Amino acid sequence: MRFVLSILLAGFAANALSAAQPLVSQTSGPPSFLKLPVPPSPVDRLREFLLMDPETRVRELAKKNPKSRQIIEDRLKEFDVLGSQQQKVRLRLMELSWELSTLLRYAPTNRSIALMLIREDDRHLVTERLKYWDQLPADLQKAVLENEAMLSYLISGQIRSASELTNKLAGLPPTVRTNLARTMKQWSELTLDQQKKIYDNFREVFDLAPEDRAKIMAEASIEQRQQIANVLQAMRKLPPKQQQQYMDSLRKFTSMSAEERAQFLRNAERWQKMPEEDRKKWRTLVRAVPPLPPLPPGFGLNPQKALSTNQ
Repeated sequence: MRFVLSILLAGFAANALSAAQPLVSQTSGPPSFLKLPVPPSPVDRLREFLLMDPETRVRELAKKNPKSRQIIEDRLKEFDVLGSQQQKVRLRLMELSWELSTLLRYAPTNRSIALMLIREDDRHLVTERLKYWDQLPADLQKAVLENEAMLSYLISGQIRSASELTNKLAGLPPTVRTNLARTMKQWSELTLDQQKKIYDNFREVFDLAPEDRAKIMAEASIEQRQQIANVLQAMRKLPPKQQQQYMDSLRKFTSMSAEERAQFLRNAERWQKMPEEDRKKWRTLVRAVPPLPPLPPGFGLNPQKALSTNQ
């Protein structure tokens, strides 16, 4: 993730420091520093892109140079397939990584000014983690940073094992895929004890605290409930027959898993933002597709059940 954030920095934060010019008091005597405005981070800009409708996103991306635009588009593709909770957790992890990496470039005695360039609410949290980091041997620090891109997928909840990440590689953008494949190869050459030591220390520095993660999950759940409430409010204005159709769909929705619900809501949001002309094309296409032939008897049953049915 450190690699990704360094690239995002090039695309998002070229003028970040210009936004952090110190304010000085107007009283007589030597000038004194007041509260510094915190410059936007690459993660802040990524959040903005995720909230944009498709047309606005295209316009804003067109303003970037080709290299930066490709990097941002690749990152957006990764996020667009995530559920609301996973998106928020991943963004918060990236934010924490960005704040830490901003300060890791400086010696412990030279971090006071750089600390003013991150969110005030996070300064104590980051300072405590840096104290832990400074106590680690240099070779362990190096190993943690080298594996950050891979381990960030584990702590974000997107994967549960290295084999899952291997299966996920094919769907990742080329720049991310190349970096991860190289990291995973190096990781496989380590002993289990080395892997555990690196992972445990990585989590101590870069992972979210349990209360922080719980707060993010609660906020995402509230957002989903609000989306459902908006649908119900709009449904009350429909004729009774359409209301019944919506209620049937809502029953199916409540029986879905959390990930299925998130995917459904994302699809619904995309449909609402789609121009009416495009919606008509999709409706015409669906009506033109012939129905599928019936499945053969026993298709879809597990082998034991299919065997007993045939007997």
